[in-house]
Amino acid sequence: MKKNLLLLTLITSHIFTATYKVVDEQEIPIPNVQIYNSIEGVTSDENGLFSLNSKCVSYNISHIGFQKVNFNPCDISDDISKKIVLKNLSIPNNEIKVLGDIGKSKLKDVLSNVEIFTQTNIINSGKNSFEDILKASTNVNYSGVSSRPRYFQIRGIGEYEQYVSQGGPSYYVASYIDNFNLSGLGLPIPLFDVENIEVFKGGQSFAFGQNALAGIIKVNLNKPKPIRETKIIVEEGSFNKKNVHFIYNQPILSFLGSKLYSDSKNEKINMRLSISKNKDDGFIYNTHTKEYSNKRDELISNIQWSWSKVLKSGNFLALNIASMHSSLDNNYDRWSYTNFDNMQTFETHSNFNGLPNNQSKDALFGLSNSIEASYKNQNNLTLTTIFTNNDIELNHYYDADWSNETQWIEDHPEPYNTYYSYSQIEDRKRNDNSFEFKLNKDFNFGKSTFGIFNKSLKEKDVANGFIFWTSGGWVSEFTSTYNIDYSSLYYQYIHYLKNNIRLILNHRIDNYENNYKNKVVTTNSSDYSVNTIDQPGEIFNEKFSSSRAGIRFNNFFISISSNHKPGGFNQNPYVENDYRKYLAEETTSLDIGYKENFERLSINLNIFHMYRKNMQIDIADQADAANPVTFYFYTANVKRGTNSGLDLLLNYRLNSKTNLFFNCGLLRSTKDRFTYPSPVLNPDPVIEKRDQARAPKHTITTGLESQITSKIFTRLEIIAKDKYYYFNNTNQMSKSYTILNFTSKYKISNNIDFGLSIKNATDEHYGIHGFYFSVSGYEPRKFHESPANPRDISVSLSLKL
Repeated sequence: MKKNLLLLTLITSHIFTATYKVVDEQEIPIPNVQIYNSIEGVTSDENGLFSLNSKCVSYNISHIGFQKVNFNPCDISDDISKKIVLKNLSIPNNEIKVLGDIGKSKLKDVLSNVEIFTQTNIINSGKNSFEDILKASTNVNYSGVSSRPRYFQIRGIGEYEQYVSQGGPSYYVASYIDNFNLSGLGLPIPLFDVENIEVFKGGQSFAFGQNALAGIIKVNLNKPKPIRETKIIVEEGSFNKKNVHFIYNQPILSFLGSKLYSDSKNEKINMRLSISKNKDDGFIYNTHTKEYSNKRDELISNIQWSWSKVLKSGNFLALNIASMHSSLDNNYDRWSYTNFDNMQTFETHSNFNGLPNNQSKDALFGLSNSIEASYKNQNNLTLTTIFTNNDIELNHYYDADWSNETQWIEDHPEPYNTYYSYSQIEDRKRNDNSFEFKLNKDFNFGKSTFGIFNKSLKEKDVANGFIFWTSGGWVSEFTSTYNIDYSSLYYQYIHYLKNNIRLILNHRIDNYENNYKNKVVTTNSSDYSVNTIDQPGEIFNEKFSSSRAGIRFNNFFISISSNHKPGGFNQNPYVENDYRKYLAEETTSLDIGYKENFERLSINLNIFHMYRKNMQIDIADQADAANPVTFYFYTANVKRGTNSGLDLLLNYRLNSKTNLFFNCGLLRSTKDRFTYPSPVLNPDPVIEKRDQARAPKHTITTGLESQITSKIFTRLEIIAKDKYYYFNNTNQMSKSYTILNFTSKYKISNNIDFGLSIKNATDEHYGIHGFYFSVSGYEPRKFHESPANPRDISVSLSLKL
């Protein structure tokens, strides 16, 4: 009997096991291709061959340099189809799932303008930091006010700075790493182990609620796979750059041995670990300290454990546990009272007196944890629960006079050469916990998604220095605390009509409670006496409803949506009570999209118009001309604003080896004439109608990439951005710029790659943030900019073990 069972097993194994071959478009076999899902994984051999049991399940087929595809053995009916051809393309496949979409729809079915940077695009273009993505994405901008980008603008909408007292944890652009919501904190992770980055342009409040009026940016990390994988990447370059990245992926059950687990074919535990160590000195030299003063010292690690099991009923269970640790211990010295001699010399003169260890600082230390569990049955019902926790600390310490005593005396005439040292220390701590439950159900006629979401957040900001100017002195210490409770119900329904027409409806209800209080310590300018005042707490309650309705047929969609951003408090304790609170902003958006893939040409066109009601704008005025630190921060509501434009992504296949791409964003923005209560300017200033701040009229990314031989790849990329206003209440503008990036890779062997990257090859000098104020106190206000990175050359070596 046992012999008969063994014989039957061998026969059925032979019958239901098939061999496939992966080749490129020149019919050349591709080795080391990963073919996997959560349960099973294999890699192709030197001849591009791999074998699978012919189960009707979906697999991912992935290899750097090629377009990722999905594959189901049951879709293959003949031997010819067993040859799988991968295309040399860095643009996403329309069949991939968009993980930031509320129902995880395929890209071809999404009812939003989403630009996806694939893993192939990220690696081949040398985009190893998030800043590179922000520069290349159309109608996307960022503010260079931190050691790593932290504040983003999409379609001209978004924050550009957040000093203490400049607002609470509420943002226009949401930023995620997997399930971790890091809005207002940046995306503190290198891009060496990223599956893709999704940039949703336009309001997403109906899906994400708070922090998504302008859009979201979501980084999707590679998940644990049932394939053993080890990879080391070493990088050296300009500014004494030295980076090391490590990836280790291990199927745990296979590692321990299937004898311990009799059901190991239907149950998998996988682990993935990624660690990155980044160090560089920066490009700005401090003439006082005699060293480069923008050093980066970063250690980021991410570990994920996944468990998945196919039950005897055919139902599926999955669990993913993730923990991300971030330590970005960076300096920040990117301002000069000479404005870097109009961006000609990258030298600063700060002495950092009054700062801990006499060093500037722009650091982030964080620990983020998440648990995601899902269940899917044979009736296409999927249940998902997600728990997350973030514990983040930001340190921002800076020399506010941008000078030192010797330099000041040399550069300023009597009687203005008396030097006063100004510095400020700002610490921010945020802790948040969230829970989400989601139900998805597929029907023959459509698909429904229902979810509940709850989040509690506490953020505490502490600043020491010259925070606010008062009539008899200054605020020397300011502490603010936000306690925010946030809950939501959301629903999406997709109805399938005839002729591939789909009707999509979204609705979300958000309840938002913001408890705010602060403590003020004042110092008398005559006798330096100190007085502490505990301000009474304030509560801000709001309830919002966001919706979207749209229709998609074949390659065309149109949608109308409503979005919101909560109101809040002006934190300056000396703002009049009538202006203490500002209203929520509400928008109505129209989006029209067209996507088509021809034999050689790929087109993705999106046209948009947003009407903004009670538009929120940030204002900063220097409160005391003799003090470079005391700013009057104020958020006002403007009655109306509009943001209109288009995004166009084109990719043309010149041949099977060479692709041309042209991505263009056009933007037109307006805001009404407005006035605001200024304690500095008399009478209150009136700001005439004009373009919005941080809204460049065009952003362009174009170039070509070519797989010259089977071993050599090159990519040339040109990025152009129009000038834009830095501020809402003054007229200083950035400089338009065009930069050239070049990358090349040489495949030494199947397991070793050498890379060359040149960013900003023409060494263009331009600004990425600005201030308009008087540093000295006796001179009129002047315009100062923080410079972008100059030419950056690096080489890398990638080794697979």
